[in-house]
Amino acid sequence: MSRRKNPVAAIARMVLVAALVAIAVFYRRSELEARSNDGRSTSEALISESDVRSESHTAHTQEYGPGKVYFVTYEPQTEQNRNWEQTATIWETDAMTGMVRQLLVIEPYINEAPREVLPERELRLLEESKYFPPNISDRALMSQGLDTIALLSEELLLVVTHREVREVMVNNAYGYHDLQILDLRDGSLTSALILEYHESLIDETWGCGPAIPLKLGRKFSSNPTTDQFAFWVTTDPEYCGNNTFYNKSYFVVDYSTSPAQVEVIPSARELAWSPDGSMLAYAELKHTDENRWSANYVVRPAALGSEPRIVVQHRVTADFPAPLISWLDSHTIVYQYTDYETLSERPVWGAYDLETEQVVFSEELLKGEFLDLDYLYDGRSRLTYRWYDRQLRLMRYTADGTLVEARTHPLSPAPGNSRFRQYVPLGPMGDPVLHILKADMSISDFDLSPFVPPEHRLSWVVLGPPYSQ
Repeated sequence: MSRRKNPVAAIARMVLVAALVAIAVFYRRSELEARSNDGRSTSEALISESDVRSESHTAHTQEYGPGKVYFVTYEPQTEQNRNWEQTATIWETDAMTGMVRQLLVIEPYINEAPREVLPERELRLLEESKYFPPNISDRALMSQGLDTIALLSEELLLVVTHREVREVMVNNAYGYHDLQILDLRDGSLTSALILEYHESLIDETWGCGPAIPLKLGRKFSSNPTTDQFAFWVTTDPEYCGNNTFYNKSYFVVDYSTSPAQVEVIPSARELAWSPDGSMLAYAELKHTDENRWSANYVVRPAALGSEPRIVVQHRVTADFPAPLISWLDSHTIVYQYTDYETLSERPVWGAYDLETEQVVFSEELLKGEFLDLDYLYDGRSRLTYRWYDRQLRLMRYTADGTLVEARTHPLSPAPGNSRFRQYVPLGPMGDPVLHILKADMSISDFDLSPFVPPEHRLSWVVLGPPYSQ
């Protein structure tokens, strides 16, 4: 049964939205003017140093490895900004000297109208939307915020931001993500990729009808040896789905050229670089026939456009656990699947050697499933870790798959988002005391609280290169 629209209610709704926008503009312009009077920049990178807090910090660099730590803080919430994002600041801490640098400040708004900022497709969709008042593209402030950071090299930090117009009542937004590369040497900021909220590449990949909003994953995986990184996007099943699995795709970006080159891997669910950076492995879900699905575990050279090769394949159903994949060494992948050939139908994890083209080992999990699977490597020790049954399981293997040592730890791994795979921070996110897991299985702490401004909230943390490099 169709419902008749109430024109009075619709007009009232538009008036209310317009009033909210006007209030937001008034308060935000006042705040921006106050900030500009203080000489604070809202768009350019800041390279400023301070050692005010270093007196209370003694750097025990050799205990935890990384020579530098990058982190994000957010300003305290106030009555004026409680309904909006807070100002984000990116910092760099030198663990050897105790110095801290303010790298970049990202204000929650820019004093520009959507018509001046939005890409053509996003602007058209905004103007066609029924949830915004007329002429919204000429009247509203653009909000912006920080999505995440990732360390691409010793000199380059990936800064992922967004700019948008959002209707909070129905959570409807139009905008884009800007993947920018910050040069840590001179503070220059270069855009590597603009990813629209309603990206046309995704429409074509997923075969959706109307434009659908995508969700950007916060995990960015950097190739350990070359100028590449990868990230994933997905969407709510209600917008565009196959009624069995939600849509998910990976973007692989080569930033060695300008503009950056991009490849979309349509059906990839998880992706991992080999330790030497030469290969790429990913798990994908493919629709076969008679409404059957298969999980394919694929390897290929890391260069964009390389030919993929399916090395392992398993049947899956709708209750299939996450098809995780990682590397045991430079020629052996590890992965998770469900063995439907047995009556137990429990998750299984196994390893496949690309040189011998043989399954090295497989092990049925007695309960639960993997929620994370990854590796660390420091040139001497290689450590595979998995978040399983609410425990972090640490394992060291020989090349033939023989388990050398295993331990458990109660903390879950946080997204590393770093090119350097010698260590990874353990959760929970926002805890100023970092628990750093190293490839030799040792875990040590590093207290960031002396470097976090008073009342600021700590968010993303990324570990830099080892102090010896």
